[in-house]
Amino acid sequence: MKSHYIIGLIAIVLLLSLAGCKNAGEVVEDEVSGAATAEKVSEEETAEEVDVKDLIKQLSEEAGLETEEEAEEVTSESAIIVIEYFKGSPEDLNIKAGTTVTWDNQMSYKNIVIILPQREDSNKYETKWINDLVELWVNEEYSYTFEEAGSYKWGSKTKFDKINGIITVTE
Repeated sequence: MKSHYIIGLIAIVLLLSLAGCKNAGEVVEDEVSGAATAEKVSEEETAEEVDVKDLIKQLSEEAGLETEEEAEEVTSESAIIVIEYFKGSPEDLNIKAGTTVTWDNQMSYKNIVIILPQREDSNKYETKWINDLVELWVNEEYSYTFEEAGSYKWGSKTKFDKINGIITVTE
């Protein structure tokens, strides 16, 4: 039980030090019991606020994990975008030509998925979609195979909100 307390205390101290807090609780060994304890730090020294999203991003980068902002790199011949909570997950994808992307509607609302190719002469997207217009009800899926390299904007319209992302297709 004592070891769990010490391990938990050390983890908290490490998290605080990674968060950039000044003097965030040095771990000191108690001379009498030999147990590690954290010194109390005044409020002035820890007043620096830490943005949780920035901390998670920093820790993810240091651990070599993919961050949320990075488009998910798909190396297989298929990828899935799950539509839930009025958001596609992942929103953006980097795929190779020939990859089939499947949209999986997990919302209790009807979604209509459209795919718009990028115009060759600008950073804007066409107004006419290139896929079949399909209504997705809860737990229904729609798949589309991207044969040509380029940038595509996908969108899903519900009666409440618009969900979208970018799919980048390489050779």
